[in-house]
Amino acid sequence: MDKEVATRIGQPRAALGQVDADDPAAFKHCFAEVNGIRMHLTERLNRAKGDAKDLQAQLDESLARELALLRQVFGLRKELAALRGGSVLPLQPR
Repeated sequence: MDKEVATRIGQPRAALGQVDADDPAAFKHCFAEVNGIRMHLTERLNRAKGDAKDLQAQLDESLARELALLRQVFGLRKELAALRGGSVLPLQPR
């Protein structure tokens, strides 16, 4: 992976080159490096999932507030129409 690409996506650079298959230390080093990258990406994914859940909760709360305000406005318009003696509620503001 290119260093610029690795820096851009926020993950450590894997310096995997040719590894002697008979050298267990080199193999373990490469495995640990790849596993570290995988853990880094897994942590980023879990953070993104948590952020998405938080944003969904905020959206649900704001939509509930909006709905409550719309119901309140409709109730007030209904009261105003009753006070004015009108039997028809306007659908759009004047």
